[in-house]
Amino acid sequence: LMFEQDGVLAFAGRLKRFVKLGGEMISLPAVEQALAAHYPTDEGPVLAVAATADEHHPELVLLTTLATTRQEANQVIREAGLSPLHNIRIVKQVEEIPLLGTGKTDYTAISRLIAE
Repeated sequence: LMFEQDGVLAFAGRLKRFVKLGGEMISLPAVEQALAAHYPTDEGPVLAVAATADEHHPELVLLTTLATTRQEANQVIREAGLSPLHNIRIVKQVEEIPLLGTGKTDYTAISRLIAE
């Protein structure tokens, strides 16, 4: 978030990494950071959070290489101080988190995995 010269508060960053739930904008990176802090690893990315493509009723999806449950993930999110709107609805176990050639998470590939 940043303040513009006229005092307007603006989102800075990629809008695609936000989802509107319950009338509020939810930051997917904030959810990922809370979960990543609980599941530290040196193996590269072991989780990614995305939203289903349903624009009227999107749901948060956790893709992970780890053995975790929806209840455990949501408990971690609550303990991190995020609101009840930050609620994982689906956990999808994957062999690996898709990466771009730069080593960053490939969210386009993740969207395709969620749609499967």
